[in-house]
Amino acid sequence: MDGRARSARLPAVLVAFAGLALAAALPAQAILEFPLSASRLPNQITPGPDGALWFTEVDRIGRITTGGVIAELAVGAVSNPQGIVLGPDGALWFTESAAIGRLTTAGALTHFPAPGAPQQLAVGPDGALWFTEASNKIGRLTTAGELTETPILSANSSPAGIAAGPDGALWFAEVGTNRIGRITTAGVVTEFPTPTGASGPFGIAAGPDGALWFTESNAGAIGRITTAGVVTEFSLPATTRTFDIAAGPDGALWFTEFDANRIGRITTAGAISEALVPTADAGAYAIATGADGNLWFTEFLTGKVGRYAIGEGPPPEVDREFPLAGGALPYFITAGSDGALWFAEADRIGRATTAGATTSWAVGAVSGPHGIASGPDGALWIAESGGTRIGRLTTAGALTHFPVSGGPEGITTGPDGALWFTETSNKVGRLTTAGVLTEFPIPTANSMPQAIAAGPDGALWFTENSANKVGRVTTSGAITEFPVPTPAAAPTGIAAGPDGNLWVAESGASRIARLTPSGEFTEFLLPATTRSFAIAPGPDGALWFTEFDANRIGRISTSGAVTEFLIPTADSGPLGIVAGPDGNVWFTEFKIAAIGRVVPPPPVSGSSFSTVTPCRLLDTRGPSGPDGSPALVANTDRLFTLAGRCGVPSDARSLAVNVTVTSPTAAGTLSFRAAGAVFTNATTISYGAGQTRANNAFVALGSAGDVLVRCAQPSGTVNLVVDVSGWFR
Repeated sequence: MDGRARSARLPAVLVAFAGLALAAALPAQAILEFPLSASRLPNQITPGPDGALWFTEVDRIGRITTGGVIAELAVGAVSNPQGIVLGPDGALWFTESAAIGRLTTAGALTHFPAPGAPQQLAVGPDGALWFTEASNKIGRLTTAGELTETPILSANSSPAGIAAGPDGALWFAEVGTNRIGRITTAGVVTEFPTPTGASGPFGIAAGPDGALWFTESNAGAIGRITTAGVVTEFSLPATTRTFDIAAGPDGALWFTEFDANRIGRITTAGAISEALVPTADAGAYAIATGADGNLWFTEFLTGKVGRYAIGEGPPPEVDREFPLAGGALPYFITAGSDGALWFAEADRIGRATTAGATTSWAVGAVSGPHGIASGPDGALWIAESGGTRIGRLTTAGALTHFPVSGGPEGITTGPDGALWFTETSNKVGRLTTAGVLTEFPIPTANSMPQAIAAGPDGALWFTENSANKVGRVTTSGAITEFPVPTPAAAPTGIAAGPDGNLWVAESGASRIARLTPSGEFTEFLLPATTRSFAIAPGPDGALWFTEFDANRIGRISTSGAVTEFLIPTADSGPLGIVAGPDGNVWFTEFKIAAIGRVVPPPPVSGSSFSTVTPCRLLDTRGPSGPDGSPALVANTDRLFTLAGRCGVPSDARSLAVNVTVTSPTAAGTLSFRAAGAVFTNATTISYGAGQTRANNAFVALGSAGDVLVRCAQPSGTVNLVVDVSGWFR
């Protein structure tokens, strides 16, 4: 990005909220993320003998159940553990700085000296533990503690991953020498070079096809080597470090993409697919198959453990991003009369075809353009905030200017065929296509008007960011104001919805509001704390909005159901949004000088209801297990799989249930949501300390028939009982 773009003035509303605190992103669809108690750099992960996943942290060993309950063991008693594996004796074995550690599921810890700086480890066919060492050796440790070390043939090989092969030998990756090594249980070492120089092979796993599969961390590729030493390489879509790979339960290999922030899947034929991790720059590092048949992975940079549910669709993400030449900070965007997208930039107007080809217009001839709208005359009308004027640009490039009294912000076409716009001088302006200007003062002083839209009632509606109001102005200039219920909500974007209401983006409250023409507000809380600067009706009957800080594109149905679409480029700053002439949704990415495209999801078919004899699905007072104890813990989420039992089919989409809470140690609430959907501010049941309460509810299920339960109480625990009486498909 050049100096001109960097010095461009930010919109006032962006500056006003620059210090807003952010919350952790919530999970989306197939991927769920579970934060650790602190960012402890989770490293390798393995399934344990108890059905849980076990992983190494910087000074402890972590355990997470398939329901998302996290515990930490051996805190401060281990030294920089990295690799971890389930041993043949039912204990967890892991590498330390100068030792191999053994931890039982009951927490008993033993250390075995291993001075060669062990790295990763695997169980060999001989029942011993085999591990790579930074001292350029392969170590072998029996469960009785007998240590043997074998030098690697090539010097400075920096061995990393190791796995048992189908041929009775151990196979390992040599990062420093670009080779795959093989060692027999008798200690005979053979090495096989990889075709790509400096490829940095790192993780390795045995595949279902009888070959070994490995990651090439410096080459952005996945390699396959037969037991005869024949290597094939498969390039990834993006250049990224890939540190780990594991065989999945679906006959494919799954791997982490550290820099691209994705989980990858490769078939034994080499077909690659990817899923974006919801949290930006998570640093997906290690991966393993859990006892629940899903993939579990560590997020090294954000201190989380993630779950990818096999069989569910990947988290939705935007379809494409198109970088702009010159990096000119795109603001708001509109569909033009020529079938293209037009958008405001720092000192120019951009145009993009629906194929993504971009051009620049009026370069240097416009001043700080913010709002842009397609006029009734087929031209583009531009709110030039930096020049206190309205610009008119034909699709052929002819530019005209009309002076106004204050810096214009938002602009739209009114039902009277004129252009209506907001001004920083605390006015709403009206400009005919012939250039006749009228301005109407806003009753509330210093209201900071922002976006404006034509309403379903023949009036214009606009947001008052500082006054925390939404205004309505008739075409004759009569203004009415409606206070937003949430204090300091900072309404910014506004649009007319297909339901006959106005929809408002509350940039200071992380909410989307629905406003009836009579002035009644309903507010919907978003999953993450984020500013949302623009909202627009989509081609699918929903409203679409930008999430500037959460780096997502949001979609909200007219009933308030929220879906989020991840943006591949981290911290892109999505700002403006509009429905394109191609049936897709287009948006600007302010921070990275790009525009993006989202393909709306297909419509959902109808449902049918079936009853079942009342049956207990879960009871946290019962024996320990996925549907039993422990009790729910304050301020945590727990995942339950409810379909496939009690007469509920595996493809059920929602349930009719009775929810009971008992023995709460403090007052609180429980909220249910389908795994992969987002939490709203709705609660399923509330309770006081020591109360037993019950409530009937309809509970939506995720694609795997699962539900996430959030326990919101200040401390302690509560027991949960759920009985089902019917299901929807």
